[in-house]
Amino acid sequence: MSAVTDIPPAPVRQRPPFLQALRFSEDEYARARSTGGVLELRLHVVRQCNLRCTYCFTHDLNTGPAPPRKALTYEETCDVICQAQEIGARTIHILGPGEPTLYDRLSDLVRFVRGRGLMPYFPTNTLLLTRNFASFLYDQGVNLLGKFNSLIPSIQDQLIGRSGVHHMLENKLRMLADLGFARAGRLAAHCVISRLNYAGIPEVFVYLRDRGILPFVDTLTMTGKGNPNMDVSAAERDDLFQRLARIDNERYGYHWDIHDGPHIGDDYRRYLHVCVVNLYGDVYPTDCLRVQLGLNVRSGALGDLVRSAAFRESRRTEKHLAGAPQGLLTDASSSINSA
Repeated sequence: MSAVTDIPPAPVRQRPPFLQALRFSEDEYARARSTGGVLELRLHVVRQCNLRCTYCFTHDLNTGPAPPRKALTYEETCDVICQAQEIGARTIHILGPGEPTLYDRLSDLVRFVRGRGLMPYFPTNTLLLTRNFASFLYDQGVNLLGKFNSLIPSIQDQLIGRSGVHHMLENKLRMLADLGFARAGRLAAHCVISRLNYAGIPEVFVYLRDRGILPFVDTLTMTGKGNPNMDVSAAERDDLFQRLARIDNERYGYHWDIHDGPHIGDDYRRYLHVCVVNLYGDVYPTDCLRVQLGLNVRSGALGDLVRSAAFRESRRTEKHLAGAPQGLLTDASSSINSA
């Protein structure tokens, strides 16, 4: 055998897995780009929460009187989903600004989403999930994003603003994994990067990977309760992600670069095709925007609103596009204008 044939083939560089509900095909991206449509509808359904996370991106909406505005009815919410599907939405992201499991019609909404052939997904602190309800969610094809910030109970409790829940979070994630969510690629856990838990994030990363739970390591959002005193520097964030990339490559065979996407296994293009509809029907391109755009589903069709100049321009404020390849936003806007 020649020296050339003795050389083993180079290992295939396998990208890390990502949540099933947030993985979109090249055809889906191309279609959304050419039409100016959406792939993911983020739908706010509840303002109450059972935690007081110190890094919450919302302004503390779960205390005090409700704003003097009428929230969307369940029927209006379902209509928004239908409109989103007409402009390409494949995933319905059910969220707060509070805890989705406190929404009294969550089961009905999940059934409605699945009945439309769409993918339901929601973040949850998992504390209110019973095994029976979690089994229902699994059978309905739901994707879940849990919460796990530290292996040190005191740090975990401090970050989420409630003492004595660290082991509860561990047990809930274990229950969801046992039910098959992790095996199906439908379970991730959010781990925020803060000064408090920074040193222990690599251990959290390994803990989650070893259990088949997708690590969703995310930067702080400087709105709501997030503040610069909690944040780490850009150099520290880059160093952390480089360490996580080495762990993934050496221990799990996954290869990625810190500039591939805003989350491990993610794609920057996803954030070009997100639409947020809040409790009152206001429409935004990102959850983090605190400027009123004057766009509301009660005064216009969703398709027209997401193709408006105000909506497209405000997308530039999306924090997850900060590291996107140069020209990505410009190319997307040019494509929509020429469609």
